Amino acid sequence: GIVNTTGDGFYGVEGYYNQMLRGSEGMRRVVEEQGGTGALARIPGIVSAGKTGTAEFGPKGQPYSRGWMIAFAPYEHPRYAVAILIEEASSGGVTVAPLVQRLMAGLFESTRAEDEQDGPIQPPLRPPAPRLVD
Repeated sequence: GIVNTTGDGFYGVEGYYNQMLRGSEGMRRVVEEQGGTGALARIPGIVSAGKTGTAEFGPKGQPYSRGWMIAFAPYEHPRYAVAILIEEASSGGVTVAPLVQRLMAGLFESTRAEDEQDGPIQPPLRPPAPRLVD
């Protein structure tokens, strides 16, 4: 098992799996739900997941901000994952999420043209979408 963050027990395989699912579901909500910090990365017709962040650096009283975002899509069967960090950003959600949206939309658009030439791409062989374990 894996020791949990409070140190009072073990997650075991099922507990670790549940934690992973909660994290990825939270990342989906960051992008897909109204008011999510990564909502500006949303791609119409493609469910995505991501995490935004902002970090201040520089001299005290005159901080600069770095904004970043990681994302993957499609949510159920990820095909692409990206990470972007921007120096002197307002925030990950405001400055970086629109860049992630443009990059991911471009990736899907370029592969859509290839897929139309080569025929439909079959999703990878995977088990059904994960669900929480009791």
